[in-house]
Order: sequence, then structure tokens, then C-alpha cells
Amino acid sequence: MRRLCASGVYRRWSFMHSVHTIFVQAIQNCRKIKLTYFDNEIKLNLTKLSIPLHHRPLRVEGVESDFYYFWMSKADECKRFLRLSASQILSMDLTDEAFDLGKLTINEGGTERRPSSCALGCIK
Repeated sequence: MRRLCASGVYRRWSFMHSVHTIFVQAIQNCRKIKLTYFDNEIKLNLTKLSIPLHHRPLRVEGVESDFYYFWMSKADECKRFLRLSASQILSMDLTDEAFDLGKLTINEGGTERRPSSCALGCIK
């Protein structure tokens, strides 16, 4: 049986606190994030430039976890939104690149539209 010492618990808490702080700063300052995370589907660590949308706790399979939502500006149209649990996030760095939520669009069959207000409204 593995035991996690108190210093290990503190290190994980400290890391997640700093990630959350960077996430909030990025939203407040309209800055993109360089995000490194573990992709559960392909079982690899990925690094991508992303736009932070919002954060909320969510209960999955009886366990409450923090989830972070991102807009992937360079992704395929069908994979623009990304939801990550806090445990999947490996690093997050604030960039100097600005974003404008008003300019986010989804291309559906040659027609561009804005994402639904429920997806973006939670960070106002």
C-alpha cells in the first residue's frame, strides 16, 4: 500500500493552487495559456495553446473533482472544447498572446457561428 506523506499532499495542493491562479489570471487579463495535459483517449502528454473558459467542481462517479474548460483555437472543429480534470493538468503557463471571446467562432458546414452563450457566459 502506498502512503502519501504530508509534504506530498502539500506539494500537490500547492501545484493545483498555482495552476488555478494562472487560469484565473489568464481569464482576467484575456491571455492565452500554454497548457500541458494528459490526454486520456490517446494516453499521451500534449501541449497546446488554449483559451481558458471556466472552472467548476463536478461530481463524476461519486467523486467531486475540479474541472477546467478550454477553447482550443488550433483544434479540429469537432474538438474545440476541452474539459480537463485537475489531475490531468501537468502544467499551465500564461502567454503574452491576447484573445477576444467575441471573435470565437465554430464552422458548421461552411457557416460560422459563435459558441453558445452558456459556454462563454459563465466567465463574465
